[in-house]
Amino acid sequence: MRVVRTQRRYVALQAVLVAIVLAIFLYGFWLASENPNFDVFGRTLTSEPATQRVVALTFDDGPNPPYTTEIVRWLKAHDAVATFFCVGRAVARYPEVVREETAAGDQVGNHTWDHAHLLLERPTHQRRELQRTSQAIKAATGATPTLFRPPFGGRDPEIVSLAGSMGMRTVLWSIPLAGDWNRPPAKVIATRILAKVKPGAIMVLHDGNKGACGVLPRMQSTACDRSQSVEAVKIIVSTLQAKGYRFVTVDELQHLAPAPAPEIEDEQESGGTL
Repeated sequence: MRVVRTQRRYVALQAVLVAIVLAIFLYGFWLASENPNFDVFGRTLTSEPATQRVVALTFDDGPNPPYTTEIVRWLKAHDAVATFFCVGRAVARYPEVVREETAAGDQVGNHTWDHAHLLLERPTHQRRELQRTSQAIKAATGATPTLFRPPFGGRDPEIVSLAGSMGMRTVLWSIPLAGDWNRPPAKVIATRILAKVKPGAIMVLHDGNKGACGVLPRMQSTACDRSQSVEAVKIIVSTLQAKGYRFVTVDELQHLAPAPAPEIEDEQESGGTL
């Protein structure tokens, strides 16, 4: 009887250890899937090498008036542009704001229909999330988006491939997120961003809250308040422009990247001599 009990305890201990190892593996996988510097899940754009002082300012989760509108108009008045990764349901609710973004020279990208974490969704739902949002953006602006940012940065090779099959490049970021959605003071947000800026960088702020503002009922006003982010934008842009930086869209950033150096042919293969 004691032998049987000992065996059972041993089996139970093995099961617990396997569960712990599996949990650690899954947690590591989850963190890696949201890490912009982890390329195993497919090539994404986090920054571009730059020979000029250019950076791309991007926004997630809008449109969300009046904050999105204030950002767009302030940027235009100060000769700067941005790329707005919009949530489809918010685009459908505020198409006029998205039209103003494009009219101001800003770029609009796809950020899914309802900010779903795509790793938790089936492939058919993932496709639907992207399709509905691209359709809403085209209906509002007349143009189909060519850029996609997965909510939370969560992606795997299939998601990156899906976006590519729909004509969109997956874009993440090079500067650690400033946590502006937690509404710290604007100077704190700006300091977190400015400390990491270098030519070719892609930075992220938030002008909305998962595309839910004005769409879902009973949302607290503070949940949609992005006034700190608006003020942080003014500090960031003014500071970097004073240092000679220029703000461009993500597409412009890609076009400004220097072409890769041509490969040098092997001299023996090309008929050269040593």
